Amino acid sequence: YRTWLTGRYGQEVRTLDGLPSPPPGNSLIGAIPPTAERSGAMLFQEVARNWAQASLLMRSMLAARNVPYVHVLQPNQYHHTSRSFSPGEAAVAIHEDSGFKTGVEQGYPALLAEAASEDLAARAGFFDGTRIFDAGPPPAYIDNCCHYTRAGYLRLADFVARAIMTMSGPWRSTAVQ
Repeated sequence: YRTWLTGRYGQEVRTLDGLPSPPPGNSLIGAIPPTAERSGAMLFQEVARNWAQASLLMRSMLAARNVPYVHVLQPNQYHHTSRSFSPGEAAVAIHEDSGFKTGVEQGYPALLAEAASEDLAARAGFFDGTRIFDAGPPPAYIDNCCHYTRAGYLRLADFVARAIMTMSGPWRSTAVQ
């Protein structure tokens, strides 16, 4: 049976190989023309613009189905806020050579600026959670990337729950209100 299937597969491949190619305009697969190289602030602005547009598109798609959409930008130790790190937490959480540091330091300000310019809070249920660790808990981070302690995750979960409770929509049950 395996030999027979392999033979049938070979026949189909030869048949498909013999078909004429469709005109380039009819292809489901297309090559994207080269674009200008992006770097520095321009790169992060474009990433932030795409991020905001994706959020708006997801919100629109879900709203058509009466499904709530919540967009939270979580805290990251490389996005500078008023948070104070204990020496022990800083030794674990902040590494000058971290591969995440530059992207967060340059990317988060671009994301927050784009969120403000697109009014994502009103248009897409966006909530800025980047400062939720400013008043505690110590410690909040368990590595030099972005992962939290149990207390950190609980603080984030509380923030998201409060954000959801402030939202309105036909999807909310009377028990939640």
